[in-house]
Amino acid sequence: MWVASFSFVFCPKESRDVTDASKPMCKSMLPRLSLFVFIVPSIVACHVDRSQTSANNTFTVTPPGYRTASRPIAGRRIDLDPAPPWLVALPTQRIQVNDPVYKARREYEGYELAAVVKAGFVTDVDSDGRTELVFVCSDGYRPSMSVRSLVDGGVLAFRDVSVPKELAWRPLLQGRESVLPGPFYLVWPGKQLATSEAHPWPYRVIALELRSFGEELLGDAKGAGPSIVQGAELFKRYCVACHSMNLLGGTLGPELNVPANVTEYWNPIALRIFLADPSRIRSGSKMPRFADAKQADFDAIVDYLIFMRNRKIRVP
Repeated sequence: MWVASFSFVFCPKESRDVTDASKPMCKSMLPRLSLFVFIVPSIVACHVDRSQTSANNTFTVTPPGYRTASRPIAGRRIDLDPAPPWLVALPTQRIQVNDPVYKARREYEGYELAAVVKAGFVTDVDSDGRTELVFVCSDGYRPSMSVRSLVDGGVLAFRDVSVPKELAWRPLLQGRESVLPGPFYLVWPGKQLATSEAHPWPYRVIALELRSFGEELLGDAKGAGPSIVQGAELFKRYCVACHSMNLLGGTLGPELNVPANVTEYWNPIALRIFLADPSRIRSGSKMPRFADAKQADFDAIVDYLIFMRNRKIRVP
């Protein structure tokens, strides 16, 4: 873009000899005539892929040879920190739970999650099982659940009732770091498994998003064979809350496909061992061990990662 600006002060010829009489005349014309700006806009050539704009509510600009990452449409994200006025106006409730994170009986005060979703999103929330609610946490963790689970009474807590109001929370040990679970912590009545897909217990929640997480992740794998599809499904179950694939997912752990796919700098054999038991490769790793998964599951995940090497998006 080229911008040229010219500044002139036009005064009658007879007033160019600056005198006390001519100064007011020049000053009165200055605001109107002192600045002229001419802008020649630059033209940027790009290939616009409009094939998905209606299908999944995204707009994509695709440089030749690359795919693009999808983004939630307007109205599909609500920020909770600081708490917006409509949220503060909602009724609060207290709930006692057997907390699997603190491993103790706790009482919390908060907002019913279903009421928050209903009041906060400007678009209707369908309950057909495809739409998922993503919990955006300040540390980069992004677990999700089906919106069908909203009927199960989850509460978005903003304080622990057992501590003074000015403190709000008990410290929580996260690895070697002591953190507070606020501003919001999702808790469930009668649900005691913190890693449950249907009822996650994320803390440090700062925003909510609605998206078809599963469909977006599985889109590339469709038609690629049952092993790749299974690997994509397992990646969504075990990995996407912390890691992203083509920038879709969490940011607590590293992105796994762009600009370099993880299998391009990790030996796939060592990667399979690492997924099954991180401590065998890296002492003190923050990555958890998935006790309910089998070696065949980790093999399928690695096959999916290899498959995605040729399906990268373009990043800035």
